[in-house]
Parts: sequence; structure tokens; C-alpha cells
Amino acid sequence: MNDNVSVLICGVGGQGILLASDVLVDVAFEAGLDVKKSEVHGMSQRGGSVVSHVRFGRKVYSPLIRTGEADFLFSFELMETLRYIDYLRPDGFAIVNDQRVNPTYVSLKEAFYPSEIAQYFEGRVRPGGVIIVPAIKLAQELGNVRAANVVMLGVLSKFLEFPEELWLRSVERNVPEKYIIVNLSAFRAGRNYKYDVSKPPLEELSQVPVNQQSSAHVESFDPGRGNPSGEGHEAKGSQMENHPTSLIQVSKPIRTFGELFAVVKGLPRRTVVVAGAENEAALGAALEARAQGIADAILIGDEFVIKRKITQLGGNLEGMEVIHEADEKQIARLSVKLVRQHKGEILLKGRVDTSTLLRAVLDAESGLRTGRLLSDVFLFEYMSDGETRLVMITDGGVTLAPDIHQKIEILKNAVDVAHALGIEQPRVAVLSASEVVNPQLTSSMDAAVLTEMNRRGEISGCVVEGPLALDLAISPEAVRIKGLSSEVAGRADILLVPNIETGNALAKSTTYFAHFPLGHVIVGAAAPILIPSRADAKEAKLHSIALGVLMSAYMEAH
Repeated sequence: MNDNVSVLICGVGGQGILLASDVLVDVAFEAGLDVKKSEVHGMSQRGGSVVSHVRFGRKVYSPLIRTGEADFLFSFELMETLRYIDYLRPDGFAIVNDQRVNPTYVSLKEAFYPSEIAQYFEGRVRPGGVIIVPAIKLAQELGNVRAANVVMLGVLSKFLEFPEELWLRSVERNVPEKYIIVNLSAFRAGRNYKYDVSKPPLEELSQVPVNQQSSAHVESFDPGRGNPSGEGHEAKGSQMENHPTSLIQVSKPIRTFGELFAVVKGLPRRTVVVAGAENEAALGAALEARAQGIADAILIGDEFVIKRKITQLGGNLEGMEVIHEADEKQIARLSVKLVRQHKGEILLKGRVDTSTLLRAVLDAESGLRTGRLLSDVFLFEYMSDGETRLVMITDGGVTLAPDIHQKIEILKNAVDVAHALGIEQPRVAVLSASEVVNPQLTSSMDAAVLTEMNRRGEISGCVVEGPLALDLAISPEAVRIKGLSSEVAGRADILLVPNIETGNALAKSTTYFAHFPLGHVIVGAAAPILIPSRADAKEAKLHSIALGVLMSAYMEAH
């Protein structure tokens, strides 16, 4: 190995770049070398550029790699390779994941993604200096697409003179114990990958299947690093076990909360961490969830009060753990920490204030961020045309006044919940004042953009229609009277609202005016977060726990 080796690692938010950087640093350090690292990350939840400079050798004075000095350009995304290709030495190697990730502006047709991108490598990298790796495909073969970054590490390892045992130990140290097996398998798949440096990169990339091009990323939680991905932070590699998607056995769409309970009772039992378990409704819901066999609980708060209330509710501590903590901020931090450590899979708000709990969840160093936007999905049972079904309202709890980019994320989060409920192609109504596009009304224009993006396939897994007024979204009779022809109108599964006040008022009206059964879950974090109103009844919190169990299983399976 040369006296000093420089590796520039680049990609976009959600690809696990900083895990790759951490493992590489860890290996070089254990080998007894001097190591320096620097990181720069953009808005990773928007697919922003992320780059890490790593240099190691007998003595390294600076982590920064200057143009033309990188021994290896270790790239996780095609266009990002072009951004940093000039950093590569004339005799260096570019190890490139063949994944294409469309930036948001490309999805909105405000920019374009270069075609025939590999032609730009020619003349800038020596012949045989570009190694194209089908990391997504190799990870999919292992059953977990999130392991692509660890596959890439396996390929890089063959170029560095470190023993394989050092790499394996580093992977084990940098991921939680329960996720080691899939990550080690991914590393070995990369290390065993047979590449052909004589094959022109243009020829290699022409064989990349379309389904390896993406306009969105599924990002993963990084509890081992003490730092989830998010704004300014990047996700680790796969933290998923190789769960088959059949983990959730939903043979038909779940239409009621009763059907939801029937499904989750067949899933592995989860653990709910209750932040401020003195709240009687939250405590009662946790006791009932345990009694129904869907979840155990860790109860955090005033131990004396919690135990007294358990007795008053006629319960016992079987399947429960009580942790004493009086300070509300500490309760929130400890609750989040336990979920990060996988001692619980679901976070339920008790007596703590919503803003206090969310502040802990969103903490850049110790929270549950994944790089995705968090949003609340509210469900209620609604009867229409003689049948009951679950209708979703989003987002009435997190984002105050979402712009078009945030609405795309909110929509995708709600679609994930719908898919977990067994609705393969949920119908999404983007709400506004009327069905007529009005350039002076932002919600109307946003709805038209989302509808067009869906028609072009840029938002998939659902059918989007908007703008629609509420009556046209849910009432077949209103649709008939107004003579509107629409696949969504009159039977929407998801109501995407313009802002938080609309969503909050609409959701609460289903409770206080109509008395519909309800439940809700915040998605987009590393685990389901349940923040029902402190005024919600025990039944609402129990429905939310069941929904959290379903989403936890869905997240594992995907």
C-alpha cells in the first residue's frame, strides 16, 4: 500500500455514504494507520449531494483531497460521479454504483438527467479505470436493497491491502447486532463480484435495467452511529433483517380497525415505548395492547404514579417494564434512545408535550430521523354506499404549510400506510376549495402538479387526482350531481390537505362531530411514532398502537 491513500466517497442522501466512510476509517485505524476524514452533506432528505474525504497512511496531516489526487473515486450514484471525477488521479480507479437517482428538480421537469452518462467518463479516466457495480441488483438478490452500500464496500475492499477479517469486524461494529448477518452477506457479495476492467463503461451502463433508476430513496436508521440520516446526516447501510414481504399477511384491504386487530395479532409481538406513561388513556391502551397480545410496553415516567394507575386500571406489570424519570425532556430523550437501541419498535406519546417529544425525535445527533420528511397519517372509519372503509387524512400534525416538495413526501408517506393496509393502488384526493385549477390559489396549483406527476409515473403506487373539494373527494352523490368523471372522486382513500390547520380541523371534526373510530401514526422516521391528542380516548390510542405494529412490520418487510 502506498504511504498515503486518498478515497473520495460521493453520492446522494439516503445511500448510506457515511456508513461506508465509517467502516473504511475503522478498518484503516485498526490496521494501525493514521486516518483523517471530512464530510460535507447537503439536504439529504431531498437527494442532496453527500461527499466524504478519507485519507490514511503512516502520517496524514489533512483529510481534504485536492483535485487530481484521489486514488479512488468511490461513487454511489452516476451523476455524482461526474461531479467529482476531476478529483481522480490519472492512474486512479472510479468504482461506481450503476444507480441513477433523479433529483427533485428533474422529477418536476425543471431540469433533466443526462442520458448516455458514461460517455462523459471517456477521456477523463484512463482505460480500465472505471468499474461499474450493479450494487442495487446484488443487494436485491440478498432480499434487501438497502444493503447496496455494503456491497460497494466489498468491491472496494479488493483494492486495499487490508485483511478481510478487519473489514468483517468493522461491519459488525458499525451495525446493530440483529442486522449483522445481512450486512456481512452484502459485503461478501461485493467482494466476490467479478468485474471486467477491460469492458468499456459505456457498454456496462447500457445494460442497466430501468428499475434501477429512481426518483426517490428509501433511507435507513443508523442507531449504531448515534446519528440518523436527515438534514446534514446520512443513513447507514441496511439495518434490516432479510424479512420476506410475506411478513404481513394481508389477503385483502383492511377496512376497519377490527380487521386491523385481526391482522396484527398474527404478527410478531412488538414493544411500545410510552413517553410519560402517567397519562391514563395511553397507559390503558398499553395494558389493553398487551392483553390482546399485540405489544408489550416500556413505561417511562413517575414510577409511583404509573404503578398506582396500573393497579387502579385493574392491570399488572406482566410484559411491562417501568423506568422512573420525572423530567419531561429527559422522558422524551430516553424514550427515543430506547427506540434507537431497538429495545422498542414503536414510540407512543403519553403525558409529554408533542413539541417536546418531536424535538427529541428530530434531534440531529440522537433522534430518529432517516432523511425522510415526517408526516402524520390520520385514519378514521367511514361508511359510504353501505360499506365501511378506512380513510386517511394527511398532514394535520407535523408540517405547518407544506410546499410542493414537502407535499410529495407527505403523499408518499401516506401511500406507504395505504400499502401496509393492503390497498395496492390507493386513491389520493388532493384537496382545495374546488375542482377548478385557480392560478391564484396555491393549493389548487400544487394539486394540479401532483396529479400530472402521477400521470407521468413520477409519483407511483397510487392514483392522484386534484384539485378536489372535500365533497367530491368522498361523496359519490356529489360526484353524480356535478357530473364529474374521475377514478378518485367520491371514493378517495387518502385526503391530502393544503396545510396543518385544514388537516387538524378536518381530522378532529370526524371525532367530535361524527364520532368515527380513529387512529393515527407519524411515518418517515426510523420507527412508527404515535402522537394522539392527550384528550383522545383509550380506544383511539389502542387503534394507534395497532397501526404502529402494522407499520413496524411493514417497514421491516420493505
